[in-house]
Amino acid sequence: MTVNKGLKKLAEGTPQFSNQGVQNTINGTLIGFVIKTKTIADTVDTTSLLTDAQKTTLKNSMDVFPYLNTGRYLRDLDQHTQKLLTGVLGAPDPFGGEDRGNFLEHLQLVESIEQITQTFFGISADDNGKGLDDHFGTLNSFLNDGLIAIQNALTYINNAELSTDTAFQTACTNIINFLLDPSAYSSNSVESDLLTLSSAVESAEADFNTALSVEPYLTQRDVIATNRSIIETQINKETTNIYGLRTYVDSLAETSRYEGLAQNPPFAKFMSRLSANPDYRDYFDNYANRSTQINPMYNDNVQDSSKEKIIETALRMKGLPDVTDFVDLEAVIKKAKKDTRISTDNFDSKTNEEIIKDCCIQLKITITGRNVYEQSKELLNNMNKNDRTIIEQELETHRTLTTLS
Repeated sequence: MTVNKGLKKLAEGTPQFSNQGVQNTINGTLIGFVIKTKTIADTVDTTSLLTDAQKTTLKNSMDVFPYLNTGRYLRDLDQHTQKLLTGVLGAPDPFGGEDRGNFLEHLQLVESIEQITQTFFGISADDNGKGLDDHFGTLNSFLNDGLIAIQNALTYINNAELSTDTAFQTACTNIINFLLDPSAYSSNSVESDLLTLSSAVESAEADFNTALSVEPYLTQRDVIATNRSIIETQINKETTNIYGLRTYVDSLAETSRYEGLAQNPPFAKFMSRLSANPDYRDYFDNYANRSTQINPMYNDNVQDSSKEKIIETALRMKGLPDVTDFVDLEAVIKKAKKDTRISTDNFDSKTNEEIIKDCCIQLKITITGRNVYEQSKELLNNMNKNDRTIIEQELETHRTLTTLS
């Protein structure tokens, strides 16, 4: 039942989703040289004063030691989470146009994946790499611990006041001044100035990296480098998953539609005739027969109970053993007539003793030296044992048919 309290306000307002939580965490990492590298990343991406080739040159120089270009991947993270909220990362409409969906559509598609994945693959969407955090983890605090670790490492390095850190920040500051107005930076050409500044920042990066390659700074450097890799991997995963959302969900829905058609014998036969895939033909050809062998009686017990307990429960639910007194020949014979292993031809013209004897012979039960009651006892034991065997076979078939393959 729908919760109505607050629903009217939802209808009258908007959710005002934002990535402010991500931005707040990013702001906590703006320490020391990161402030400078972040300013460079922001400016390079927005300035119109540099050509695309010049921007690439500068980006490559800043990325000689990628973990030191912290501002770049923090900006990428900020921009990525904003794009998640606008829906721009989705694939274009396959039927034409630029409709890439929006955040709500993408979120609903992920929810549908979570509902279907368990049915088709027997695992959760998270285990299949298609869960909520595989699409929106950057917005869902998935990277918070890593960002805090980076913040702590940066604080440690900044507090050390290394001369190579200062030199790197100075090289970055010179680039920032250049980006503000390349033409006014010096009397040289923009291209010449860019090469000079790029070379200087690369040299400063190398010296800074050398200083951070020994303890006690090495541990902090590795923390930054490791979590940078995690951030970039997560961004790439989400970008890929969001872009492929519609296609992936369509493929799952298509499988579901095939499963539905398989329940209709004429359609199953028709699809089997057309399919060149042996797995599809096997599914369609055998669906009807296999569905009759799935016994709901075993559904709740298959995973949680021992085989013996399941069999005992099934026997009890079927009212077995239905005959326990071998002296009651009428009851034993009545049970024998239901046993598919026994032919009842000419039973109507035989006495009870003759029927008991005939049943024993058919089931290869020894009758020599045994009177009718001893024969009845062995016959009843055999039939009751067969009831158990049938249950075991039904259980095994049920398990096979309800196990994903």
